[in-house]
Amino acid sequence: MISSLLCLQRRIRLFLLLWTYLATHDNDVLDNVVITEKDIAKKLHNLDPVKAPGPDCILPSELKELAPDLSKAIAMIFNKSL
Repeated sequence: MISSLLCLQRRIRLFLLLWTYLATHDNDVLDNVVITEKDIAKKLHNLDPVKAPGPDCILPSELKELAPDLSKAIAMIFNKSL
């Protein structure tokens, strides 16, 4: 029991060190990432229409059908969030 607590404490300490490092250092890894409308359209087109909806209750078949209308907006949202 004590060894598992020490292991947990060590993991927490390592996590905090890593988090502090990432928060204080310039991280420009995603600066060059661009998600295009075509990328989104391709992903939506490849959805399996018979799968269950996600927690948002949107059916994959609906996303697939609306891909031409949604692709631009979704790409903009992703790019703004990077």
